[in-house]
Amino acid sequence: MTRILVWGAGLGAQALYKALGVNAQCVTAYVDADPDKWGADWLGRKVIAPADAPGQAHDFLVIACQAVAQVREEAVRLGLPLDRIVPFLEDPAACLERLGFDVCLYSEHMELCGDRVKATPITHPIGTKMIQDVAPLVPVREQQALVRRLLDAYLRARAETANIPPLYRAGENWGMLLADTARALESLDPAAAVGPVTETLNNFCRHDASLYIMGGRQEFKRFCKARSLPWLAHNFQVWQYSLDPAPDLREAGLPPIGNPYGVLVDGALINWNSFPNHFRAANCLRLLADVPRPVVAEIGGGFGGFAYFLQRMGRPVAYVNFDLPENLIISSYYLNMAYPDKRILLFEDPDLALTPALFEDYDILLMPNFMVPRLANMSVDLFINTISFSEMELAQVEEYLAQIGRTCRRYLYHENLAHIPPSYKGYPARVFPAVPNFRELSVSVSRWMGLDAYAVNHTYLEHLLVRQGLAL
Repeated sequence: MTRILVWGAGLGAQALYKALGVNAQCVTAYVDADPDKWGADWLGRKVIAPADAPGQAHDFLVIACQAVAQVREEAVRLGLPLDRIVPFLEDPAACLERLGFDVCLYSEHMELCGDRVKATPITHPIGTKMIQDVAPLVPVREQQALVRRLLDAYLRARAETANIPPLYRAGENWGMLLADTARALESLDPAAAVGPVTETLNNFCRHDASLYIMGGRQEFKRFCKARSLPWLAHNFQVWQYSLDPAPDLREAGLPPIGNPYGVLVDGALINWNSFPNHFRAANCLRLLADVPRPVVAEIGGGFGGFAYFLQRMGRPVAYVNFDLPENLIISSYYLNMAYPDKRILLFEDPDLALTPALFEDYDILLMPNFMVPRLANMSVDLFINTISFSEMELAQVEEYLAQIGRTCRRYLYHENLAHIPPSYKGYPARVFPAVPNFRELSVSVSRWMGLDAYAVNHTYLEHLLVRQGLAL
């Protein structure tokens, strides 16, 4: 058994203890420079003074505090071998590998035994990065009939944008972003052959067709080069603590659609989008637990991750996505590939009325954003928007919120910026116009790494609003 001496008896040591899971028994003692801690029990082991470290049997010294350079210098001065000193906080996964442990995510099964809680650790082995090509569910040649229909719907929506009100055209931010996307989607024109379009959609996760909804080629390259993935353990812990009961990790796995990339955990393909999208879907269905077949509408559905989990959870639900045509074709491909047996409606007629009767006939409705006014009054149970209202023009936000106030009978959930990064124009959620007939029920800083309070440029807030008069 590998013997571990840990330098630091604070928050870093707690993080190491959790990361070690069942291997925490390998810790022999904790070293700390604070005399007030010497002799105390810490996480089941004694805290000792630095001067006592050389006499403590160990195979590795793990530095579990921020002062890595100073601790390393002090340890070497005390005669501890430099090649057996391993820092933890700067790269937890690399540290565990160096110690010879399998890299795992850990959860706990908790039960009450008398007046005490018994926690049984559960390990979820982390496999290799999945960066090689992922074989699709359906051979590319067999996808072409579907892609032809998607392309026709896309071209109809694009043609209709010349006739829509300015409030439903891309604003300054999204106008610039879509110029890049349009170049990536340049094959999607009336004369386009279906073959190249199919190839693009079949690889959208690693293609600039998903540039502003998944990150495109650059994000894939960054993922390939990354030495560690700190979001993986962080977001997993947040996810399992946010849902009760905590679901099986494999429920957050992504299907082999669009040549996805990520990390294999317990055999499930996990990337950054997995846990946030699964949580959002589960949370929305929890809010609508008393509705037999709720109607959930999303403004800006991205690549379709939220909708994928919403439909996967076994509850009957009608889902409507309103998005810009360039993004809508991606989510349309994703959801049609994921759910070939679902009743899915693509855009055909700009005069189509989006009514409760129509929602009974379809499981998934994929509409360009300018179809929002076609929604019948009080026809939606919950509206959701994540990571896009703040990037719109303020007048556009006001228009969408007014439409939500007219059509939504229960909840609005949205995640948008707490502040505006200096690199672009936008609006924090706090200055959004009021939603007619709604009141705010809760607001909190985003729970996800990269969107939370520690994010450098993009801190988001999670808002839940409820229709006035709704009995809770």
